[in-house]
Amino acid sequence: SKSKYISPASVFINKIERRLDIILYRSNIFGSPFEGRSAIISGNVKVNNKIVFNPSFLVSKNDFIDIT
Repeated sequence: SKSKYISPASVFINKIERRLDIILYRSNIFGSPFEGRSAIISGNVKVNNKIVFNPSFLVSKNDFIDIT
């Protein structure tokens, strides 16, 4: 079978768009990625009922995000 070529730029963009801070910003929960990062670092964001302190956490399709 022939493997499909995926450009490195496409892989890069996909990872960026899966970051927790970017998802919170793109969802209009925060006004900027920096605000999202601050909330995450402060321990105000949970993913699947676990506090996440890493703004670059990669979110999966069925993850549940909770902001406290």
